[in-house]
Amino acid sequence: MANGSAYLAGCLLKQIAPALTGKSYKGQMGKIGVVGGSKEYTGAPYFSSMSSLRAGGELVYVFTTVDAAPVIKGYSPELMVTPVASIPTHEDTCSAADAEGIVSTYAGGVVSLLSRISTLLIGPGLGRHPLVLRAVEQVIDEAKSRNLPLVLDADALFLVAQKPSCVLGYKNAILTPNAAEFERIRQGVGGTFRAEGALDTKHMQNVASEDVALLARRLGGVTILRKGPVDVISNGTHTMTCDLPGSLKRPGGIGDCLAGTIATFVSWWSTSLKFQGDNPDEAADKKTVKKRKRENDVAGFVLPVHAAATVLRLASEQAYSQHKRGLVASDIIPRIAPVVDDLSTDAAP
Repeated sequence: MANGSAYLAGCLLKQIAPALTGKSYKGQMGKIGVVGGSKEYTGAPYFSSMSSLRAGGELVYVFTTVDAAPVIKGYSPELMVTPVASIPTHEDTCSAADAEGIVSTYAGGVVSLLSRISTLLIGPGLGRHPLVLRAVEQVIDEAKSRNLPLVLDADALFLVAQKPSCVLGYKNAILTPNAAEFERIRQGVGGTFRAEGALDTKHMQNVASEDVALLARRLGGVTILRKGPVDVISNGTHTMTCDLPGSLKRPGGIGDCLAGTIATFVSWWSTSLKFQGDNPDEAADKKTVKKRKRENDVAGFVLPVHAAATVLRLASEQAYSQHKRGLVASDIIPRIAPVVDDLSTDAAP
């Protein structure tokens, strides 16, 4: 794994991955919340959650609708699934008072457990029901008030495109748009972009790195991972790219796997910025935290997000080499843990 992206990812993971000493308590390796899933889409939150665990996270709380909860529970006993609300098929089938109650119940079910979570991922399989999006907006506001890292993917990005103000200026937010989602957000923010003339509006694959950086700045310093043939990650001041091959087939669910991996690495990164007091050499521990904070001031979440993009591309490439045309997202998840271990080992002195 001599590629530059792989080497950089390995160096970072070696620094931020919690030490496996046998002395940690349950959840210390990362407590991830996933808000998503709906009657139609139950696979996406499963892919994200299991990828988060296979990347090295320890506990995953899934917040979903009443009808999706038993299905997701049935996929894996590893996941703690909380049904937060019943959602009517059509918003106009319930009164205004009932609608407010559903929104409050959904948001309240998530908020009540935020104190247990180190990073919150919103979007996989969420759907675009107006009541759900209203509830998610309230969840985002509460997470922001707690300075909780947020990973927004899939239909949560639809909300951002409609209401960019929900993440404006929140530097602990990470957006993971594909080509079409990036364009919707860009249009929602408005204004002229430097490379606009170079954009292939039919395939939307030629977006320049400077456009990703500019959108991140216009949103006040959020981190954006613009997925494509080359992944571009930027917070407006620091930009990285990942051009590893990955899989030649792009089955549904790969983006969900990436989002879950990001959530775990962001949790580790955030924890690494705090003095833990568990290093026998306390001065060295404080020095390391101080160095990490300096890196965070410049690069922020760009570093762990880049590491996650690298891991997913390598895992996807390995899975594709075995399954070829038959590749599905479930084939990628078991590859994540070995890739994380290999990267960390390869990065060792």
